[in-house]
Amino acid sequence: MRNHHKTRSSKCCGRAPGVSTAILGCALTLATRTLILAILTAFFNSSSSQNFQPIDASFSPIGPPPQKFQSNPAVETVSRMFPVGQRAPPTNAWWTSWVQMSGTDDSTPAIDMQPYLVKVLSSGLRVAAPHDMTWDSECAASKCVKNAYNRNVTITTSTGLTVVEVESFDELSVTFRWRRSATASVAMRATLLQGSPYITVQFLSAAPVFQTFLDSWSGILPSSIARDAMNKFKLPCASGLTWLIYSTSAQSLSLSAGAGFTATGPSFSGRWRVAMLLSRFAIPYGWTRQSMDASSATFMSQLDKYANVYATGGQVQVGVETGVARPRAMMRYQFTTATMWGPAATQLLMWVPSRRKREAESHASGCLGLGLGLGLGLGLGLGLGL
Repeated sequence: MRNHHKTRSSKCCGRAPGVSTAILGCALTLATRTLILAILTAFFNSSSSQNFQPIDASFSPIGPPPQKFQSNPAVETVSRMFPVGQRAPPTNAWWTSWVQMSGTDDSTPAIDMQPYLVKVLSSGLRVAAPHDMTWDSECAASKCVKNAYNRNVTITTSTGLTVVEVESFDELSVTFRWRRSATASVAMRATLLQGSPYITVQFLSAAPVFQTFLDSWSGILPSSIARDAMNKFKLPCASGLTWLIYSTSAQSLSLSAGAGFTATGPSFSGRWRVAMLLSRFAIPYGWTRQSMDASSATFMSQLDKYANVYATGGQVQVGVETGVARPRAMMRYQFTTATMWGPAATQLLMWVPSRRKREAESHASGCLGLGLGLGLGLGLGLGLGL
């Protein structure tokens, strides 16, 4: 299968004038209909007009010395998820909680990647839908956003998986690979980034499986479903959730009932992109259940539009703006991307619907003028939420 690879970059600045003002205007215009889904396209395109000079690359979080990768077995043994000879990650990587546990469902934490809560297990991926809990008394008057790990689904293969390893990682992403056994070839692979509206999984000569947990099919369960004109399968659940699977394979999925339901595809080498159609269980700031239901078709059309391009990794650079009288400190987020079906002119790499109110409001402090809340685990509080 042919993939088209590209590198895309964006910049965040220390103050809000110029391009950041234009971005905020875009957010205000689009918020009521597309839930900020298109804001990042405008952000990526508008950033090209700024001149950026990176500082010494040795200060990159995962760069060359003075940082050294060392481990102390007397303190903590290296995780079995790291192949022999592979360097261990820095202790502040956003995803390290997955590799510090035993790998069972009970002991592995669900990391809130915004918008999904995800567990990496030896048997596959567990993905939970955004489940809004702001009605809780702790969050009275919408003073906080509270998610619960609930109604999760499993992504695996029909022959089963027993081994998961860290294949690679960079400053913004981590790639895991799965095998049937320690000596078997890789059957499944996933590159995970915070804030992505999709979970992208690669299958290698394997039959993909999507399984819900205690969430049955809405209505009468058909024996199979076909991919639609937008290259996706639509899986409605009795709870009110709807999952979408964008696939590079045109072959149908067979369905079977159990505690929930299971969708199984024929063996192939290709990719799935799994997304949840934003539901009334994930009400962002400023929305009501009625407005969420009314916007369902718009949300799905946006997910259809951007499903083609996925990120394969990313890096962060710190630098300064050049060619201006008052240069600003800047951070550049550079992504490598590929496509599912061929060249594409649009991309959506980040989406944080729960931050809609902050994204659509103007603030005096500069970076929240950009306001997109970066969820990168870097402690920046800028909010593009990878």
